[in-house]
Amino acid sequence: MIVNRQKNNPASFFRTFSTIHLAQVLGPSLFLLVVIYITPKLLDSKMGTSMIEAGGVAALLLVCGLLGQYLFTRLLSGIHVDQHLTKRLDTYGSAFIIRMALAEAPILLSVVLAMIYVDPIFLVLSVIGLIYLFTLRPKKYVFSRDLQLNTDEQQLMGLS
Repeated sequence: MIVNRQKNNPASFFRTFSTIHLAQVLGPSLFLLVVIYITPKLLDSKMGTSMIEAGGVAALLLVCGLLGQYLFTRLLSGIHVDQHLTKRLDTYGSAFIIRMALAEAPILLSVVLAMIYVDPIFLVLSVIGLIYLFTLRPKKYVFSRDLQLNTDEQQLMGLS
């Protein structure tokens, strides 16, 4: 389990979540490519034949993105400098996975709807969602700020 490895080696934590992020971006991306391959009419069809459904998916992308960010910041607000590093890492890990899952779900739905309705508008929405998902990539300075790491903790984790 990820948590057990983190307690033994805090330096691997950032690398682990960078890998999780990569997997959560590649999963929907590869699924999108497979759907495009097995549904050749998808790229040739007229866009916008399913506007009500597309509007629902766009709204879902927005709501899930906002909800994920809200839950992420809410969970991180429970982090305090006086907490042990492993406790802060566990809280961050939970918050990160929740945010990523909420961002990924509407993308997968959009790809499935693209296959069902054979409407490229869902491909466009999927790509927009993938771009947002990609922007959630962990960055060292944001990671340090969110976890309120001091200089010693940054060096221990290999972030400085």
